[in-house]
Amino acid sequence: MNDFILRRTLGKPFRIGLYPDVSNSGIGTYISNISKYLAIDRIKSKYNQLSPLQFIFGYPVGYDLIHIPHFVVPLRKRGIKIVCTIQDVTPLVIDGLFHPLQVSYLRFRIWWSIKYADYLIFTSHNTYADSVRLFGKISRFKIIPLGVGDAISESQLPIVQYKAPYFLCVGRRRHHKNIHGIIQAFASIQHQTAAILIFAGAPDIYDSKYVEMAKSLGILDKVFFIGSLSEEQLASHYKGALALLFPSLYEGFGLPILEAMSYGCPVITSNMSSMPEVGGSAALYVDPSNINDLAEKMQLVESSSNLRDQLRVLGLNRVKEFSWRKTAEKTMEVYAEVLGVEVVEFS
Repeated sequence: MNDFILRRTLGKPFRIGLYPDVSNSGIGTYISNISKYLAIDRIKSKYNQLSPLQFIFGYPVGYDLIHIPHFVVPLRKRGIKIVCTIQDVTPLVIDGLFHPLQVSYLRFRIWWSIKYADYLIFTSHNTYADSVRLFGKISRFKIIPLGVGDAISESQLPIVQYKAPYFLCVGRRRHHKNIHGIIQAFASIQHQTAAILIFAGAPDIYDSKYVEMAKSLGILDKVFFIGSLSEEQLASHYKGALALLFPSLYEGFGLPILEAMSYGCPVITSNMSSMPEVGGSAALYVDPSNINDLAEKMQLVESSSNLRDQLRVLGLNRVKEFSWRKTAEKTMEVYAEVLGVEVVEFS
């Protein structure tokens, strides 16, 4: 049921669309969760969201406002108001993720989106600051953090059992996620830890490289790539983990931090980019470039049940500050401002 709707002073509701609608990655999570509360259409694109064809021809018609959930504002607007959410600018701040020509193209798409959207939403202060540093002053914007859903009832969760306590890593295993740092840190304490290392998430093109790394460091029997998990399976893994390891080199937001905390999972994450904004005082922070720092924090969490309990309580309190409903409500307030409507009605 939709909770937020905009109406004209007289007449039918505004027609608002979220475009392009995608189901994969973190953007898909964003779309599916805010659209639960917003009376808006979800519009598919016939082209890939980063395709030049989408840029040239990808403009929906018949709408008062289009909300574009990432930096893919098309060439033509046809009089439609555009709200654009900039989730991150990772391709421009982390070297080596893309070919230089791809980086140039992505830089153009981000620049165009920032320049030609009527209003911008940033998911973190850090992403906003990086965008200003890269492209200059931004006038019409709002910082709207992502949310976290209600925890699944424990009675609905499957039992997860491993041969040893485990540290958990989730999501895509790309360079900026610092998977190499996690494996190296774990290898450095392999003789002092009883734990194993679990990587959850869809198979990735770089997995073979990380398997070879684990093998060369003598820890292949303690490192497991378990593939994609259902929401219930992931929740069970969070609940049972010694800690979530999330020492990323860069994040636009860092949603797994909140997801883990919502299930009472201690979090070890990076002291840079947006992650301190998300974790607040409820996480343990490391310098992601310092393998010893990460290894020491892992040992500290494993050895101290009191610390784990403290982080669980702090995390459960922290996630109370975030919800997808709050994200949706603040997003609707942006729509109202752009459309010149003063009142947001709650249905």
